[in-house]
Amino acid sequence: MSIRKINNANEQAQPTRVKIIGQVFDVKGYKIAGAKVTCNGEATTTLFDGSFEFNVIAPSTHRITVAQQGFTKQSRKIEVMKEATTTLSFHLRQKQGSGTIHGYVYDSESKTPIPSRGTVIMVLPVENRHVGIHPKSGEYKFPDLPPGKYHIFTSVLEYEDESREISLRNNEKKRVDFFCSKIKTVEPPWG
Repeated sequence: MSIRKINNANEQAQPTRVKIIGQVFDVKGYKIAGAKVTCNGEATTTLFDGSFEFNVIAPSTHRITVAQQGFTKQSRKIEVMKEATTTLSFHLRQKQGSGTIHGYVYDSESKTPIPSRGTVIMVLPVENRHVGIHPKSGEYKFPDLPPGKYHIFTSVLEYEDESREISLRNNEKKRVDFFCSKIKTVEPPWG
């Protein structure tokens, strides 16, 4: 057997490794952390800077899919070459929905709307949303939401924050009221 045949046999026995790396952004260019990225059934999650990485066994055609709550899923087929690193970037569009989360913010003792101004904040993957609490009625409203799970919390001066996890279906209008307790100031015994 010649040396050339032995080298060819070794090349075939060693699988060629290729790498797929990339980043996920929204259409404004903000990096999206926590997005699920799949490549032919293998899954990973984007890091704080929107980056992801796959070490793929063999060069071939691969399907990369990126999904994140509140954004339109994106999928792409790519051809990966031998001994190469393929770099991708995805720009996801925010979904528009017809769901609404609304409600009122009350004082937990008097059960009346909190008379001071405050904010209700919705935590999202890229940019949080916040709405003011109406100073007389205590009402807040987040319209045009796509289906999904949402984390919202209150921030009202002189009151403890309250938070809720809310699941919203397509076209659903969900009322979520908050009953906030006044922060109790304890005077130290020395005055």
